[in-house]
Parts: sequence; structure tokens; C-alpha cells
Amino acid sequence: MKQSRKLRQYIGIRLGLLTLIMIGVYSILVEFSLVKGMEETAAFNLRRTAADFERAYKANPSTPLPEWSRLKTYLGERDLPEWFKARFSPKSLESGKLLTEEIVLEDNGSREGLILAMACDLFDGRRLYLIETYMEQDDIPGAFRYSENLDILILAIGIGFILLIFMAVRAIFRRVSASLESLADWAGGLTRESLEEPRPGFAFREVDQLADLIQNAVRDLHQALVREHFFLRSASHELRTPIAVLRSNMDLLERLRPDLDDGEKAVYRRMDRAVNTMRRLTETLLWLSRKDENIPVSEPVDIGSLVNDLVEENRYLLKGKHVELQVHAPSVLVAIPKAACRIALANLIRNAFQYTSLGTVEIRVKPDAVIITNTGQVIGFPGPNEADFGFGLGLILVSQIARKLNLAYENGSFPGGHRAVLHLLWDDDSKAACPNSEIG
Repeated sequence: MKQSRKLRQYIGIRLGLLTLIMIGVYSILVEFSLVKGMEETAAFNLRRTAADFERAYKANPSTPLPEWSRLKTYLGERDLPEWFKARFSPKSLESGKLLTEEIVLEDNGSREGLILAMACDLFDGRRLYLIETYMEQDDIPGAFRYSENLDILILAIGIGFILLIFMAVRAIFRRVSASLESLADWAGGLTRESLEEPRPGFAFREVDQLADLIQNAVRDLHQALVREHFFLRSASHELRTPIAVLRSNMDLLERLRPDLDDGEKAVYRRMDRAVNTMRRLTETLLWLSRKDENIPVSEPVDIGSLVNDLVEENRYLLKGKHVELQVHAPSVLVAIPKAACRIALANLIRNAFQYTSLGTVEIRVKPDAVIITNTGQVIGFPGPNEADFGFGLGLILVSQIARKLNLAYENGSFPGGHRAVLHLLWDDDSKAACPNSEIG
């Protein structure tokens, strides 16, 4: 089964990735918007200066060119400074478009600066050139001066934003995780008594709804188990009387008719097997339906002898089938409740005989396990969680018996067959008494 991930880890990773993507996109947009805004502001100021001059120049051609400490204007390309004409192509400048560039003047290589240049076509066809020059660091406008460190500034803001988001998400996760952990602890400690107590609150409505669903489901399950145990106890008690009557009448019949012919004896043996099976099944059901978990008193059981007896009792199921039976059942003593062990092994053997139509059935008794293997044509062999047509409970009963006796039980198919293994708890003294009982 694929290993599940923690909800906190899953949401945290995805929120972290989403935050990084948001910061990246936001940083690009901020940088673009800031630079674009600075350029648009500078371009607007130069256009407005050019428009003011054009209005005045139209009214009075002798209007002086606008100038101040950093702004120089030139009417026509002829008057432009040589360093500007050498660096740029004045004719290629678009009217009204801002040009920004960092420069180093040739007369003093240590003087770095920033120029903002624009060409504006006037009404008479002449061209006005506006050049705004900033040669000292302190003279550069603040927005342009800090644009060089814009990436570092955005990175610092992004890191701070990540830390803020991380702390906020962590606080949210802790709150939600604490609620879910409280729900898990409460659900894991549910008992018959606590089902009737008021349910604690879990801070969130959705978690409270989940707690209600769990409580109702456990309550329904408990009620179903109570009804099932009541039915098993009642049915088992009710069956004991007719089974006892059948047993008594069969014993009486055997004494009254000792001279039964072969056909009648076969019928009698089938009836005798059915009555014994019902008696043992009833006793086992009564034991399984008890409220206490006490394992019944164990007694030394010769597993090999028990397996041989069960094979003989169920051999009739192989009549008319081409099935080879291989039984390796040496004497192995195990301290175990005999009735429960007999029911479990009888179900396994009976199912192996019943569901094999062609092939081999091998029953092998080892000091620590009984292994039943069918190979060949296995028809519809029921799984460990499926009902069969044997005793009505079949392999489900075997699984329950093994669980209550603390026995390991395996039941599964393989290519070409089926195998069931009932592991046994047995005494070291018994092993010492049967040193040659192990089969490799």
C-alpha cells in the first residue's frame, strides 16, 4: 500500500511553492511598474516643458530656450554637443519618446552620470532637443538613483514576505493540527461507556461534524455487535437441546438396531458426523460470543491423530474425484483447547476436500503448524473473508478461532492452487517428547 503523507507537510509544501511563485511574479511586476513609472514621469515633465516652449515660441519666435541647472535645450541638430552626437544619432530619435542612459564623459572618466533626452517636433518643422544631465550621485533623482538596487530591495521585501507568510501558515497549521490530533486521540479512546458521554468540542465546525460521524458510526457498530453476540448466544443455547435430543436418539437407535445393513450404517454414520459437528460448532460459537477474552483451558492434543481422524471423517467428499491425497501427520502434542482446534482444522480440511475437483491435496503436520495445500483444479475456493458452504461459517470461523487463541493464520492462493496455514502454540515439553515428529 502506498505510504500516506502528512496533511501538514502536503499543504505546507504547496503553499510554499505558491508563495514563491506569487513573490516571483509580484517582484517582476513591481520592478517593471516602478521603472516604467519613473520613465513616464520624466517623459511627462520634458513633454510639458516642450509644449510650454512651443506655445511661447509660436507667439514670439524670439522666445529664449528653456534652461536650468540640469536641463539644456537645443533648437536643431546643429547646436547639439559633440559628445551627444557622437554617442547617439539625433535623427533616429522619435519625437516625444524619452531616452535614458548612464554615461561617462570623455573629459573626465571618473564622472559618471545619467542623461534624460527627448526630441520634440515643433509646429514649424524644426526639432527641439531637451537633454537633462545628472553628473553627481546626489543630483540624480531618488527614483532613478535607487533603481540600480531595485533587485536587492525587492529580494529583501520578498524574503520578509515569505517569513511573514510562513509564520502565519505555521500558526494556522498548528491550530488545525491540534484540533485533528485531539480528534484522533478522542476517537482512539472511544469505549462503550464514553459513547454515552457528551462529545468534546474541537474548535472547528467541520472537525465537530467528523467527530459526530465517528461517534455515530462507532455507536451503530457497537449496537450491531451487541445484537450479533445476543443472537449467537441465544441461537447456540437453543440449539443445544435439539442436538442433545438427536444425540440421545441416535445412541438409542444404535442399541435398538445393532444389525443395520451397510446402506443403513452409511446413513447412520453421516447423521452421527453431522450431529457431532453441530455439537462442536455450538460449543465453539458459545465460546466466541463470550464477553470475556479468557482463553478456555488447554489440554494436550495430538495434532497428528486429530488430523488423521478429520481426514477419515471428511474422506467421503473426495469420492468420485480424481484427487490424490497426501497426508503427513506424525504425532505432535500441542496444549490447546481441543474443541476449538478441532473445529478450525475440520473447516480447513473439509474446504480443501470440497473445493478440489482434480489434482492433489497435501496435509502436512509440523511441530509449529498445520499446512493444507491444494494443487490442480481448485473450484471457487473461498477466501479468508468469504462465506463457504461448509459449516455455514467456514473460514470466517477459522479466522476468529485463530484470533482468539492467539494463533497466526494464513489463507491465500498461488498460481495453480491454494494454501492454508494454521500456526500452533505448543509446549517445549511436548516437543521434547516427540523429537522425531518434525517434517522438513
